[in-house]
Amino acid sequence: MPISGLRVRFTDDGDAMDRGIAALEGDRRIDIGARRDDKLAIVLETQDADEDKAAWKWINALPEVRHVDVVFISLDQDDQTPSAAIGAEGVKP
Repeated sequence: MPISGLRVRFTDDGDAMDRGIAALEGDRRIDIGARRDDKLAIVLETQDADEDKAAWKWINALPEVRHVDVVFISLDQDDQTPSAAIGAEGVKP
């Protein structure tokens, strides 16, 4: 199950950020994070890599969005969280 941490940058068009956030909030796969200036942190959780790529393209194509930065991606195929996987290998955080 891919999990992506993304930073969405919005256009300077008046209330573009509010409209963009409203569109993102309507998608159950997206958790809205911190907002700063024209940037918004989000977490995208999808079922597979194809869905993740399609969702990223959809976000990037929103008219209010200037750019989407990928901050973090986990494409783990098992049920372990990244921190659990690190602990399982004997590496301490």
